[in-house]
Amino acid sequence: MILEKGLISVLPVANQKSNWPWTIESDYALYKSDWKYPKISVIVPSYNQGKFLEETLRSIILQNYPNFEIIIIDGGSTDDTIDVIKKYEPWIYYWVSEKDGGQSDAINKGIKKVTGEFLGWQNSDDIYSVNAFYHFAETYNKNPGNDVYFGNMLTIDQNSKPLNLHRYAPFSFNEIKFSGWNITNQACFFSRNLFDHIKIKKEFRYVMDGALFFDIASRTNKFVHIKQVLGCFRLHEEAKSSTINMSTGWDEWVKLRSEFGIVMKPDVPWNKQFVWWKLWFKIRKGLYYLPEILSLKKDQK
Repeated sequence: MILEKGLISVLPVANQKSNWPWTIESDYALYKSDWKYPKISVIVPSYNQGKFLEETLRSIILQNYPNFEIIIIDGGSTDDTIDVIKKYEPWIYYWVSEKDGGQSDAINKGIKKVTGEFLGWQNSDDIYSVNAFYHFAETYNKNPGNDVYFGNMLTIDQNSKPLNLHRYAPFSFNEIKFSGWNITNQACFFSRNLFDHIKIKKEFRYVMDGALFFDIASRTNKFVHIKQVLGCFRLHEEAKSSTINMSTGWDEWVKLRSEFGIVMKPDVPWNKQFVWWKLWFKIRKGLYYLPEILSLKKDQK
């Protein structure tokens, strides 16, 4: 059921906060009455990220999407995480706080609780962008029947200040294998049916998301790219990507790619490997965005 007004008026007041998702909400009037709205289940794995969790939750709730649920799997946080969860409990479908086997285990637990047709996975320090669910709904109604809908991603700092925009192109399995990230969980919606056969791999701490995309791409090519920014990845000192030793990340990428027959050279920087693949995908992305670039230049004249 489409909302008659936005949810910002019923959420806890955002004291001394401004902008999205504190004093700004997604425009509920954008959602059309004749559209289909598959339920989106958002899994939030959490551990001692209470200072960011509220922003994460608001970025889901204030999408004003007509059909969603929030599932929080907390690993037994000792900070103010539980207080934040209870503050937003009326908008949370399910939550638990107990010791678990880490992020991958938490996500797998969350998947078992999902009742939606699509699921998102948003870390407790990351956020969705304003109107992200609207852009998903618009694309889904124009192009239904796909397994993965994904958009562009913005990196932000600990104060939610924008850092870098990451634009992607239509998904290519070869690109993520030989070039690098071309899809991220922060800006992605997955068909629930995929997880009847796939689990988040616990053996990876750093590249479990990469392993997930490799596994999905091995099963389906039904990916649809959305040119808007759908999610934000937060860079801060306590982020797992900042605290895990870089050699661990490298070793995990070596292991993952080797499972798919790709040999990474340990003594050669990644940007110096498979350079022709990287050049091709750079050209491919440029051609994909060429109409927007030409339109922008025309408007500037």
